[in-house]
Amino acid sequence: MTKLYNKNIFGARLIIKGKFEVDTITVRVPTHIKEKLLEMANKDSRGLSNYLLLILTNHVINKDKK
Repeated sequence: MTKLYNKNIFGARLIIKGKFEVDTITVRVPTHIKEKLLEMANKDSRGLSNYLLLILTNHVINKDKK
């Protein structure tokens, strides 16, 4: 289960609940993007979780290559 909470005007907190653990990722995003993410989370939280994890994983991999 994935829940996306409004943390403040600049950030969003993503809580990813797996079978045995809970990971919390805090990211800074513009308000208009955060609003769209909240809308997506209400419609399909699992799809949103997979999408965000893909983005974060690619970002970390690309950052490590530099």
